Amino acid sequence: MTWWFVLLCCAGIFSSSGTVFNVKDYGAKGDGKTDDTKAIRATTAALAKHGSGELLFPAPGTYLTAPFNLTSHTVMTITKTATVLGLAKPSLWPIIPPLPTYGTSRDNNAPFRYQALVYALNQTHIEITGGGTLDGGGAWWWSNRRNLKPGRGRLIELQGCNHLKVHDFTMQNSPFWNLHPVYSNDIHIYNMHIVAPHDSPNTDGIDPDSSTNILIENCYISTGDDHLAIKSGLNGPGLKYNLPTKNLTFRHNMLGHGHGISIGSETSGGIYDIFVHNNVMNGGGQAHHGLNIKTAPARGNHIANIEYLNNELNGVDGPALVIDMHYDNSPPAPHLPTVHNVTYKGVVGKKNKEAGRFECLQKSACSGLYFENVTLTDVKEKWKCQNVHQPWEVHHVKPDGLTDCLRGSGH
Repeated sequence: MTWWFVLLCCAGIFSSSGTVFNVKDYGAKGDGKTDDTKAIRATTAALAKHGSGELLFPAPGTYLTAPFNLTSHTVMTITKTATVLGLAKPSLWPIIPPLPTYGTSRDNNAPFRYQALVYALNQTHIEITGGGTLDGGGAWWWSNRRNLKPGRGRLIELQGCNHLKVHDFTMQNSPFWNLHPVYSNDIHIYNMHIVAPHDSPNTDGIDPDSSTNILIENCYISTGDDHLAIKSGLNGPGLKYNLPTKNLTFRHNMLGHGHGISIGSETSGGIYDIFVHNNVMNGGGQAHHGLNIKTAPARGNHIANIEYLNNELNGVDGPALVIDMHYDNSPPAPHLPTVHNVTYKGVVGKKNKEAGRFECLQKSACSGLYFENVTLTDVKEKWKCQNVHQPWEVHHVKPDGLTDCLRGSGH
């Protein structure tokens, strides 16, 4: 599975026509004071009319802007020492419908939401790069979030797009989720630096959502919510459209504070064939979970074929390994969610609050859990198990007690 996926992902590599569309040529000042939205949108319109090209934000410069859209065959380049900074003025942010697989804004359950600062809808062959910084100006949005009627916008959302590359620049201070590819295919995300304060609300790092064939590697992520959150829609709307996330690899990433390498909790389209390997988390007591699967009775559908290999988890202020099927109290779906075929192999770590917590449903037990060469030292609490059924296997696991925990969990 893994080798096939890597080859498929790399098939999307492309280059633009070579025509450069410099935002300063269309009137952008880049002085950190002037609203450059009109100039930036004029630049993207010219590029779209041409059919392909490079959208260039040259250095030095800080480009203040409201949201703008990318079109097919675009390479967006934020040059090193340049910054694209979102304006903290909600009146300038377009309001758009919620995603069909959610039905409402995920931020506040409103029937509408603010557009992402950088947005693409139903496009192909988009690349975002350059070595500079994309800054969402999140502080205003975080402190005012309870007073907003639309849900907060993402920093980047790529909706219904194919052949995407996002690499080699910094994303910081997103109003809400940072990088959200949704209903998309063939996605390569690498060498990214994604940061937000540890107490910034809902600033997930990367949220692949109802998307397929995804490779995420060599990134640094330290945020106020999940480092990675693999999603596929929420409750009734997610079950209706049934759009899974599948064939995803997350490897060689460095993780600071945040809420974990997560699957869920929005899993109503199903999550399949996920490979998480050779990542290092140094939470410093401000990472709330390690390897985290979260769902709820209302979600329905299946989470299956998940492999965690050679991951290191340190300083987690919570469980290093988690399956939580009680994430919220919404009314249950007609068919309860299932979690099966999850492998934990070569997982090590120290100074985590808990070794692991596996809390499955009485009427939908977890099964097919496999543990091999798991060593978690300096934990304050060992294992908690609820409704885990055979088959399961435990080989060379520390701290001890996992076998007895699993054996007694079905009673």
